[in-house]
Amino acid sequence: KMLRRFSLPFTAFLALLLLSGLAPRPARATILISLYADRLSLCAKNTPLSEVLAALARRGISVRQAPSVNPTVSVCVSDLPIAEAVERILKGTNYVLTWTRPEKSPGIPPRLAEIQVFPPGAPDRALPLSNSSRFSVVTLKSGAKAVKDEILMRFPKGMTEQAINELLKKISGSIVSYDEKTGIARISLPPDSDIEAAVAAANQAGKAKAEPNYAYPVDRSTYLPGQKLFTDPNAPPVPKSGHVPVAILDTGMDAAAANMEGLVVGSLDALDPDQPLSDNLGHGTQMALVASGKIRPEGAKESTAFENPVVAVRAFDDQGITTSYTLIRAVDYAVENGARVINCSWGTSTDAAFIRDSLEYAHSQGVVLVAAAGNEPTGEAVYPAAYPFVVGVGARNPLGITWDKSNYGSSVAVIAPGFADLPVGYEGPAGTYAGTSIASAFVAGVVADTLSQNPDATPEEIMNAVADSF
Repeated sequence: KMLRRFSLPFTAFLALLLLSGLAPRPARATILISLYADRLSLCAKNTPLSEVLAALARRGISVRQAPSVNPTVSVCVSDLPIAEAVERILKGTNYVLTWTRPEKSPGIPPRLAEIQVFPPGAPDRALPLSNSSRFSVVTLKSGAKAVKDEILMRFPKGMTEQAINELLKKISGSIVSYDEKTGIARISLPPDSDIEAAVAAANQAGKAKAEPNYAYPVDRSTYLPGQKLFTDPNAPPVPKSGHVPVAILDTGMDAAAANMEGLVVGSLDALDPDQPLSDNLGHGTQMALVASGKIRPEGAKESTAFENPVVAVRAFDDQGITTSYTLIRAVDYAVENGARVINCSWGTSTDAAFIRDSLEYAHSQGVVLVAAAGNEPTGEAVYPAAYPFVVGVGARNPLGITWDKSNYGSSVAVIAPGFADLPVGYEGPAGTYAGTSIASAFVAGVVADTLSQNPDATPEEIMNAVADSF
C-alpha cells in the first residue's frame, strides 16, 4: 500500500528495479505483468518469448506459437493500450492478433482473443500453448474458496463500453473471457488483490453484479483396498440410435484406458479448449464408466442395464479443483451438444449465484441435473445437490444400508448404490471404490436411459424409474 503513493505505476516501479539490478534476482527469469481494462504493463528481461506469452495466456488470451520462433525477450511497457504493448513485445517476429467482441452484448469492450506467432509464410506451424495450469486458490474471509486475483461480473443490458471501462478502471480489472449465454465476464485483478473488497466495490457501483470466482473440489471417491471385486469390465457397448447423451462434468476422460471410445459423442477440455481431452486423475473416467452403463454398482438390479452415450468435459485441474467460470463454460457445452442429463460429482457449501443461474438455464432447456450430496455426513446443504431443481444423491453400501460417509439431509433426494469395481483408479489403483459421486453417476445413467425410452417422462416417472433400479 505504501508503494501506491508513488506517481509511477506500481508495475513500472518494480520493472525499473528489475532492469537496474536493484531488485533481488531469482534463479529463473522474472515477468512482471499487470492487465486492466485495455491497458497492459509488462516487464521481462532475458526471458524466452514462450514464457512471456504464457504470462499473457494466464490472463485469458489464447496463444499459438511455433516452437522455432522463441527469441529471448527484454522489454518493458507501462500502461499502454494492449495492442501497442503487444506490438512492442513481439517486435521482430511474424505474428497475427485476433480480436473479439460479443455479438449480443455490444457494450462489452473488444478483447484480444488470440496471439499467433510463426515463421514468415507458415502460420500452420503455430501450435496451441497449453494453458491448463493448476488453479491458484485462496480462502476468503467468509471461509469460501476462490480463484486468486479474479472475480466474476455480469453487466446489465444497455451498459455502454465507456461505463464498463470506467467500472473496470475503479477495480483495476480486465475482462479475460466472456460467456454470452449468461452474460458473465471473468475479470482479472492485480496481484494479491482483496477479492471481497473488489466484489463490494463493483456491486456498490449499482450497475453490475459481481461475486468471487469460487473454487470447488471434486467429490473424491474412496478406494477400498482388499475388497472383493464385484464386476469385470465389459466390452464397450454401442449406444442405440435415439439414446440421449449424459454429460459428465469432471476431471476429464481417458476413453482408451476405459475402453469407451465408442461411447463418447462429445468432449471438451474446458480449462484449455485447444488441447485434446485427457484425465490425469481418473475420477471423470470412473464416473463416465458408471453413467454410461458400462459398470454397474453393487446393489443395482441386474435388470438395470443401459447403454448411454457420453459427453465428457474436463472441468477440474490436476488438483481436482474447478471454478465457477469453468463450470459455466462446461454447462454451456453440455447443453449445446445435446445432453439431456448432466452429472455433477462435486459440491460445496457455498451457494454461488452465478453457478445457480447457469444450472437453472440448463434446467430451463429440459436438462435433468444430478449431483452428489458429498462424502461427509454433516447433514448440511451441499450445492448444487441442494438446489430444488437438482436431484441430490447420497450413497448406500452393498447391503442396501446408507453408507456411513454419505451426507444426508436437505441435499439428498435419493440414496443410491455407491460402491463399484472400476478398471480405472482415482489417485490409486483399479479396484473397488465408494462415494456419493458413484451413486450420482449411476442415477444420472438411469435418468438418461429413462429419457431415451420416454423423452416426455415426467419428474415423477423419472424418480420411479430410479427407485426401481436398485
